[in-house]
Amino acid sequence: MKKTSSAVTRVSTDMFFHQGSWALGFLFVVLLINIGVGIGTSMGVNVRAGIAEEDFFSITYRSTKGFMLVIGIISAYGFLSYYVRHGITRRDFFKGAALAAVYLSLAFPVVVGLVNWIIGMVTSHDASSTLLLQKFDNNWLLILVSYGV
Repeated sequence: MKKTSSAVTRVSTDMFFHQGSWALGFLFVVLLINIGVGIGTSMGVNVRAGIAEEDFFSITYRSTKGFMLVIGIISAYGFLSYYVRHGITRRDFFKGAALAAVYLSLAFPVVVGLVNWIIGMVTSHDASSTLLLQKFDNNWLLILVSYGV
């Protein structure tokens, strides 16, 4: 017999996939901007001092905070009424939304780190020379925890 999932699990899974698709779109736009800045820097266009030393991981480290704030506001406004209309209690919604936020905050640094590693392999960029790693004393675990928080 198939066991039915709880409302919290359904809400968290659904919200994680919706917000995850938004996050992939956001990361794609940031990647395109990063590539454009790299091309511009190689042509001699200087957008901001020090931007040439930053990598994809460092750029997304700062911009993800604002993105998570925006999708949190959108989630509370848009998803709450949708789930309540479909019979999910507010308590289950908030538990599911919190769980989805935790999942998303854990998935973000993993995906960004993987993309940064692929970019480093293609461009032969040294991953240990980034400004973000130097700020955290080359401790990847501390960076991942800080990124997730």
